[in-house]
Amino acid sequence: MYVNKKENTMKCLSEDILELYLDGEMLRTAADVVYQHLSICESCRNRRDKLVSFQERITRIFKSESLIHEAERVVASPITDMPTSEQITEWLESDMCPATDGCIVEHDGICSHGYVSWLKYLGLV
Repeated sequence: MYVNKKENTMKCLSEDILELYLDGEMLRTAADVVYQHLSICESCRNRRDKLVSFQERITRIFKSESLIHEAERVVASPITDMPTSEQITEWLESDMCPATDGCIVEHDGICSHGYVSWLKYLGLV
Protein backbone atom coordinates (compact mmCIF):
# COMPACT_ATOMS: atom_id res chain seq x y z
CA MET A 1 0.00 0.00 0.00
CA TYR A 2 1.34 3.40 -0.92
CA VAL A 3 0.12 6.93 -1.49
CA ASN A 4 0.43 8.34 -4.98
CA LYS A 5 1.26 11.95 -4.11
CA LYS A 6 0.62 13.16 -7.64
CA GLU A 7 -3.00 11.97 -7.63
CA ASN A 8 -3.37 11.90 -3.82
CA THR A 9 -4.74 8.35 -4.03
CA MET A 10 -3.81 5.23 -2.13
CA LYS A 11 -3.20 1.84 -3.71
CA CYS A 12 -5.56 -0.87 -2.52
CA LEU A 13 -4.45 -3.42 0.06
CA SER A 14 -3.15 -6.78 -1.09
CA GLU A 15 -4.91 -10.00 -0.16
CA ASP A 16 -1.93 -10.93 2.02
CA ILE A 17 -2.11 -7.65 3.94
CA LEU A 18 -5.85 -8.06 4.52
CA GLU A 19 -5.35 -11.60 5.80
CA LEU A 20 -2.54 -10.54 8.14
CA TYR A 21 -4.72 -7.72 9.42
CA LEU A 22 -7.73 -10.00 10.00
CA ASP A 23 -5.56 -12.62 11.68
CA GLY A 24 -4.02 -9.99 13.98
CA GLU A 25 -0.55 -10.86 12.72
CA MET A 26 0.87 -7.40 12.09
CA LEU A 27 2.44 -4.72 14.19
CA ARG A 28 0.08 -2.22 15.77
CA THR A 29 1.37 0.68 13.65
CA ALA A 30 0.83 -1.29 10.43
CA ALA A 31 -2.62 -2.36 11.63
CA ASP A 32 -3.46 1.31 12.28
CA VAL A 33 -2.50 2.21 8.69
CA VAL A 34 -4.65 -0.64 7.35
CA TYR A 35 -7.54 0.47 9.57
CA GLN A 36 -7.27 4.03 8.26
CA HIS A 37 -7.17 2.79 4.68
CA LEU A 38 -10.25 0.63 5.24
CA SER A 39 -12.11 3.65 6.61
CA ILE A 40 -11.76 5.45 3.27
CA CYS A 41 -11.58 2.65 0.69
CA GLU A 42 -14.88 0.95 -0.08
CA SER A 43 -13.25 -1.55 -2.43
CA CYS A 44 -10.91 -2.82 0.29
CA ARG A 45 -13.73 -2.89 2.84
CA ASN A 46 -15.77 -5.07 0.47
CA ARG A 47 -12.81 -7.39 -0.06
CA ARG A 48 -12.24 -7.50 3.72
CA ASP A 49 -15.90 -8.36 4.28
CA LYS A 50 -15.69 -11.20 1.75
CA LEU A 51 -12.60 -12.56 3.50
CA VAL A 52 -14.33 -12.36 6.89
CA SER A 53 -17.36 -14.16 5.46
CA PHE A 54 -15.11 -16.83 3.95
CA GLN A 55 -13.23 -17.30 7.24
CA GLU A 56 -16.53 -17.61 9.13
CA ARG A 57 -17.76 -20.27 6.70
CA ILE A 58 -14.52 -22.22 7.04
CA THR A 59 -14.79 -22.02 10.83
CA ARG A 60 -18.37 -23.33 10.70
CA ILE A 61 -17.28 -26.21 8.44
CA PHE A 62 -14.46 -27.20 10.78
CA LYS A 63 -16.75 -26.98 13.78
CA SER A 64 -19.38 -29.16 12.11
CA GLU A 65 -16.77 -31.68 10.97
CA SER A 66 -15.41 -31.73 14.50
CA LEU A 67 -18.92 -32.29 15.89
CA ILE A 68 -19.57 -35.04 13.35
CA HIS A 69 -16.26 -36.69 14.23
CA GLU A 70 -17.08 -36.46 17.95
CA ALA A 71 -20.54 -37.94 17.35
CA GLU A 72 -19.04 -40.80 15.33
CA ARG A 73 -16.51 -41.46 18.07
CA VAL A 74 -19.22 -41.59 20.71
CA VAL A 75 -21.48 -43.84 18.64
CA ALA A 76 -18.58 -46.10 17.68
CA SER A 77 -17.37 -46.55 21.25
CA PRO A 78 -17.59 -50.22 22.18
CA ILE A 79 -20.46 -51.30 24.39
CA THR A 80 -19.34 -54.92 24.64
CA ASP A 81 -16.25 -56.29 26.35
CA MET A 82 -12.91 -56.18 24.58
CA PRO A 83 -12.44 -59.42 22.61
CA THR A 84 -9.79 -61.96 23.49
CA SER A 85 -7.02 -62.87 21.06
CA GLU A 86 -8.73 -66.23 20.52
CA GLN A 87 -11.98 -64.51 19.49
CA ILE A 88 -10.10 -62.22 17.12
CA THR A 89 -8.34 -65.19 15.52
CA GLU A 90 -11.72 -66.95 15.04
CA TRP A 91 -13.22 -63.84 13.44
CA LEU A 92 -10.27 -63.44 11.06
CA GLU A 93 -10.83 -67.02 9.89
CA SER A 94 -14.54 -66.45 9.22
CA ASP A 95 -16.47 -64.12 6.93
CA MET A 96 -18.28 -62.26 9.69
CA CYS A 97 -17.57 -60.86 13.14
CA PRO A 98 -19.37 -58.86 15.83
CA ALA A 99 -19.63 -55.11 15.77
CA THR A 100 -18.67 -53.30 18.94
CA ASP A 101 -22.32 -53.44 20.02
CA GLY A 102 -22.68 -57.18 19.41
CA CYS A 103 -24.41 -57.10 15.99
CA ILE A 104 -22.90 -59.44 13.40
CA VAL A 105 -21.30 -57.67 10.41
CA GLU A 106 -18.65 -58.20 7.76
CA HIS A 107 -15.02 -57.65 8.80
CA ASP A 108 -14.98 -54.05 7.59
CA GLY A 109 -18.67 -53.45 8.23
CA ILE A 110 -20.80 -51.10 10.29
CA CYS A 111 -24.06 -52.29 11.81
CA SER A 112 -27.37 -50.51 11.39
CA HIS A 113 -26.83 -48.84 14.79
CA GLY A 114 -23.60 -47.19 13.62
CA TYR A 115 -21.13 -49.48 15.41
CA VAL A 116 -18.09 -50.74 13.48
CA SER A 117 -16.86 -54.31 13.52
CA TRP A 118 -14.37 -55.16 16.24
CA LEU A 119 -11.79 -55.94 13.56
CA LYS A 120 -12.25 -52.50 12.03
CA TYR A 121 -12.28 -50.83 15.44
CA LEU A 122 -8.99 -52.52 16.34
CA GLY A 123 -7.44 -51.50 13.01
CA LEU A 124 -7.05 -55.09 11.76
CA VAL A 125 -8.94 -54.52 8.50
